[in-house]
Amino acid sequence: MLAQLPPDSQERLETFFAEIGTIVRHKKMRASFAMCALGLLGTGERKSFEPIAMQFCTEPWQLREASWEPPQGA
Repeated sequence: MLAQLPPDSQERLETFFAEIGTIVRHKKMRASFAMCALGLLGTGERKSFEPIAMQFCTEPWQLREASWEPPQGA
């Protein structure tokens, strides 16, 4: 999806994700956030988690990883 954006928009989005990365410390949470954000910004017809995840995940285990939830109290 980033390749479809104009260069200035792509740069702004990458900067935004980098800033979010300083706040969201868990690696899997950052990946899930980025995937969901790109899915919401994308052209997909359905904006719920499963259709978005299926755009990015090619294997069933990847879908499980994408839906990772942090431990209680994290």
